[in-house]
Amino acid sequence: MTLRQLLRLGIGCSLFLALVAVVSAQGAETLLPASDSDSVFGLTRVWKIHLHLTADNWKAMQPTRGGMPSFGRPPGSPGPQGPGGFRPGSFGFEFDYVKADIELNGESFKDIGVRFKGNGTYMMSASSRKRPLKIDFNRFVEDQRFHGLQQLNLHNNVMDPTHVRQALSYPVFQAAGVPAPRTAFAEISLTIDGECDRELLGLYTMVEDVDKAFLKRHFQTSKGMLLKPEGTQGLEYKGEDWTAYEWYEPKTNVKKSDARRFIGALRLVHQADDETFRREIGSYLDIDEFARFLAVNTLLSNMDSFLTHVHNYYLYLSPASNKLMVLPWDMDLSMGAFFLAGSVDQLQELSISHPHVGSNKLLDRLLAWDEFDRSYREHLRKLTDACFGENGSTRASLPAVQAAIKDLVAADAKLVASRPAGPRGGPGPGMFANPPPLETFMTKRHESILA
Repeated sequence: MTLRQLLRLGIGCSLFLALVAVVSAQGAETLLPASDSDSVFGLTRVWKIHLHLTADNWKAMQPTRGGMPSFGRPPGSPGPQGPGGFRPGSFGFEFDYVKADIELNGESFKDIGVRFKGNGTYMMSASSRKRPLKIDFNRFVEDQRFHGLQQLNLHNNVMDPTHVRQALSYPVFQAAGVPAPRTAFAEISLTIDGECDRELLGLYTMVEDVDKAFLKRHFQTSKGMLLKPEGTQGLEYKGEDWTAYEWYEPKTNVKKSDARRFIGALRLVHQADDETFRREIGSYLDIDEFARFLAVNTLLSNMDSFLTHVHNYYLYLSPASNKLMVLPWDMDLSMGAFFLAGSVDQLQELSISHPHVGSNKLLDRLLAWDEFDRSYREHLRKLTDACFGENGSTRASLPAVQAAIKDLVAADAKLVASRPAGPRGGPGPGMFANPPPLETFMTKRHESILA
């Protein structure tokens, strides 16, 4: 993060010094070039967004659905295929883009693409209009951009009543030198011709998309293979035929050489003996980046992720290094909020030697390797102090972010209370309503890791 970007955030001197401490401790943060998109994001940046759709497009936007998720199916076992099918971890929704007009702080765009998004977050809010959204400025108008950005994600935070977990979590990855999305906040209103006029949906978190623009900003190229796995646990090896890897969901065109390289990495993880694995894994995987990625997830007890579930991360095969990198996604249940992985106390005291749930072949093999384990623990120790310590950057950011959206959070809570409950508790957080206070989580997590 550049000094120019920090100043745009409007943060105080103490927070700036804390962030510098993280960069110094990690020695891995890249100073990225300034761009037009810098003005879109910031810890306390709030946008006013208005969406306008025709009644027909709103109707066409409603998703089809294949059925209920298959949580009881063993990881890796096949699920229903074809129309109406879904994979493990998916709720079977199919979202289509429709045309809409959008206004962002007075900047107007015609015929952008908009669709719903999400799995659990969509299901939890499906009974209201306040659902998670994806905006594509280029979908129907060629080369249309918003401050250089083609896409934006609008998360409704239905599972995070604090509304700040995403905004606070991604900067920890960034400080650790792991490429991660930037965020801002947005108060969104909706017009549907003949149905509602500027109806206030409430507070959202605006999240940068991991797309070609993101790759270009972080890696100076938009080339390479980008995957967003969905329904595959722990980087499963599925044989030598690339068609068996559809659940890894390519987001870019996949060259045959990249597919072979990726399959070779998975074969090594699952079939090589320990000596061969430790000798060769560094040629396939950016090991230091992965150690930092793992350290941040462990620090944040980010369990709705690579540590537990079958989604919420990206894989990128860099054309420069020809190595895989793992990138974070969807942080609304970080900092001990994913109760399905353990109680509040268990998540605050999450093991650092085995932070993942169950068996994950890559993690099991790396953490059993002393060389990797030392590197991972050193990254974790430095991050713990730099982010969650008494003068840590995350701890210093929390009150500033809370103050910036305090009134919007209160207004959002009133809107949630006024909406009718749906079959799973309606648009409110329901079972996710009582995660630990963030101040308490950071204190307890800091104590636990250092112990």
